[in-house]
Amino acid sequence: MKPSAQYSRVRRSAAVTRAAQSSGAAGAAAFVIGAAAPTVFGSYSNVVRGSYPIADGLKLTVEHIGWAVVSTGVVPAAALVVLAIDAVRGRERDASVRALVAVTLSALVLVSLQVGFFAARFAPHLLERDLACLPPVLFLAFGVWLARARATRLLVAGAVAFGVLALVVFLPWDELVDIVALPDSFSLVTLYRLREHDPALIVGAFALVVLAAFALLPVRWRVCLPVLVGIALVTTSVVAADNMASRIAYDRSNLVGSPRDWIDRAARGNRVAYVYDGEAYYNGVWQARAWNSSIDRVISLAPTLLPGPMAQQVVTVPPTGEIGAPERYIVATDDHAFRGEAVAHIDQIDADGGGSTLWRVDPPARLSSVTRGVQVNGDMTEPAQITVYDCGGGQLELTLLPKQTQVVEVKLDGEVALRERIAGLPSWNGTVHVPPSKKPRVCHFTISGQGLLGSTRIEFVHG
Repeated sequence: MKPSAQYSRVRRSAAVTRAAQSSGAAGAAAFVIGAAAPTVFGSYSNVVRGSYPIADGLKLTVEHIGWAVVSTGVVPAAALVVLAIDAVRGRERDASVRALVAVTLSALVLVSLQVGFFAARFAPHLLERDLACLPPVLFLAFGVWLARARATRLLVAGAVAFGVLALVVFLPWDELVDIVALPDSFSLVTLYRLREHDPALIVGAFALVVLAAFALLPVRWRVCLPVLVGIALVTTSVVAADNMASRIAYDRSNLVGSPRDWIDRAARGNRVAYVYDGEAYYNGVWQARAWNSSIDRVISLAPTLLPGPMAQQVVTVPPTGEIGAPERYIVATDDHAFRGEAVAHIDQIDADGGGSTLWRVDPPARLSSVTRGVQVNGDMTEPAQITVYDCGGGQLELTLLPKQTQVVEVKLDGEVALRERIAGLPSWNGTVHVPPSKKPRVCHFTISGQGLLGSTRIEFVHG
């Protein structure tokens, strides 16, 4: 007997359509409100501001769909496709199953689309944590397919297996298995640990095995499939838990600092601004904000932007060095000096500048200098760059250690301001004076040596 199309095919429902229209209207209203007043989204106000790169967004959408398939064990996605084929062909009589298929497929595409475009702008890597709603419905579809206890035609199963395998194999695994993605994608840790053995080959081999079993195993042996998937999921969970525990311990001791609320303690109830300037360990800003309630503002120095949706003030620093912060306390990495007094400091191993410092600034808050190319111990293996704001009438004071350097040269705005032979000296002190200027100006200093050059003091003293 031919099943009735009313019950066996995926079809429109007037009630569902009305509900979808209501949801669509609510979504449209939220979009309009967000576009008109993005601050209603709080820390996520940046999400509704600006544009998103379309090509990168679509690429990351496909990659997130592929990762949703892989991170759930591959087979659940294949089972979902088989159920969808049955529903479209009119072989699925259960309305609840048809609804499950429609919702799961829609969620897989739409959630991945949303996450892909978000990632393209704010964090261009896998964001598995934002796909958290997908595994439950994929596993539910897998369970329904297992419970059917009926054979899938070999042609259909083979075609589905081939399609899913193609999606998995052609993902750019060399790009996806990245240390930057690990805090957002715990399941990726296993592949990261095995990256020396070609992640694409490992994923492809696993997918090939489970999909071959999916297509070829008789119904009575399908119980092997959840066992295989379960083993893969437990393994990735154990490896991820171990990895994350070690990373959290490392961050706690080398990135957060001890005590973790050192900023609150030193600021003593005063409000603090955190200045971000493109440091590689940008999660240090998030860590500091999490453990120190006194931080009420994040200032990013243009053209850098703190990754993620944290509210931030982007400032292009003028020649005066003013950064537009009303707070009397500023925290930044040790590469940065401000007009005022340093009141607290923590060491941060492997972080830019080797640590962070809390400053009590003289109002208005002004950046004094930014130093690049000087290691934590003061050594320079390449020319050091010092940018000084409102430098007129001041002087750059140096204490250098010759080490492998014969002649030291200091340039001011590209012109040689000082050149001295320092070979054989235990240390050398030098000063570069900057003529007074009627208007605030920015000075760019370059310190060059031959080979290794050490330092114990590189400081600009304003006039």
